[in-house]
Amino acid sequence: MKTTKLLSIVGVLILLSIAMLFRGDSLAQETPPTPTSPNAAATRPLPGETPLPTPAPRIVGGAPATHGEWPWQALVNANDGQYTYLCGGSLIAPQWVVTAGHCVSSGSTVYAPSQMRVVLGEYLRNTNDQTEQFPQVSQVIRHPNYNSSSLDYDIALLRLSSPATLNAYVDTIPLLR
Repeated sequence: MKTTKLLSIVGVLILLSIAMLFRGDSLAQETPPTPTSPNAAATRPLPGETPLPTPAPRIVGGAPATHGEWPWQALVNANDGQYTYLCGGSLIAPQWVVTAGHCVSSGSTVYAPSQMRVVLGEYLRNTNDQTEQFPQVSQVIRHPNYNSSSLDYDIALLRLSSPATLNAYVDTIPLLR
């Protein structure tokens, strides 16, 4: 019994050693890092201090949108002391934005229209693009069967107090075009 366990352990160690050789790894010798300049010392990070990898670009397999390329896109914000980015939406008619049900509520409580803000015509969020419209929200309608646990029926409508001014930067989504 002891011999069988010992042979199993030895076999596993041999297989690991062979696998590391094929990968180019070695337990006995590591290739030291190459300094990046003649005056730089070759150093390794201490355990637990490995730097984070450089973040990947946010757009994968695509290209940045041009200003006005998606004129039906809306920012949907909620006021929790200040307006913060919350969700996206789409302008489906000059006075209506469709968004997700979880964007207009906290648990079972639907936000009041005065707590919601819609931004249309936005291109760069941290820049005044001179194309933004800030219509007031007059009504928040979350699907009556919305379930915050399962996110079933996760859809809502925002009625704007006045119709959006349609132009090259603000337009309805082409549902039937």
